[in-house]
Amino acid sequence: MSALFAPALFVLVWSTGFIVARAIDGVADPALFLLARFTLTTLLYSAIALALRAAWPARAQWPKHLLAGALLQGVYMGGGYWAVAHGLSPAVMALLATLQPMFTALIAQRLFDEPLGRHFWGGLLAGAL
Repeated sequence: MSALFAPALFVLVWSTGFIVARAIDGVADPALFLLARFTLTTLLYSAIALALRAAWPARAQWPKHLLAGALLQGVYMGGGYWAVAHGLSPAVMALLATLQPMFTALIAQRLFDEPLGRHFWGGLLAGAL
């Protein structure tokens, strides 16, 4: 049953991210808000992972995961919240954010010679819809 609701819940939570950025404008510093949000999220998911005895990545993999998290959350979310705090509409920021997977695929294509297969074009179509 949760497999049916999980995607819808994810979309709902993800799509409200930049609305929250506008809501905290003038109330909290975006960087401080994101620090609190990421700290609470880290604690919550660490507790869930420990309770479920999930496998942790090998220590040698930690730098890669930390870099990916810093880029995705720090640069992407931090930049988005900063832009909204400085006057960019949350709707425009959300539209720009929808391009992130396509930009990532295009960069991967150039850097790693990865082909743009049907997943890319399907994702582009789903995003446009």
